[in-house]
Amino acid sequence: MGSVTVTLKVVASGHCETQQLVEGRLDWPTVEKAFNARVVRIEGSGSPPLYHQGGLAGLTRCTFEAGAEIPVCVERAGDLCRL
Repeated sequence: MGSVTVTLKVVASGHCETQQLVEGRLDWPTVEKAFNARVVRIEGSGSPPLYHQGGLAGLTRCTFEAGAEIPVCVERAGDLCRL
């Protein structure tokens, strides 16, 4: 069985990053690192709620389906961003 992934696509540029799911959830610090971003927000939803303790720390509370394309807005240090 192949890895379970989703594609995150930056709305402004079309740049895509593929990220592995952990039990259907995204490791959000890894997402931010992949985009070299200060903040990554899901378009229309904002920043996803995260687990902060235990074995799921850093993972999104919401789950995603394998193969989904998720539109995101990315803010890097120094960006003048309209999120």
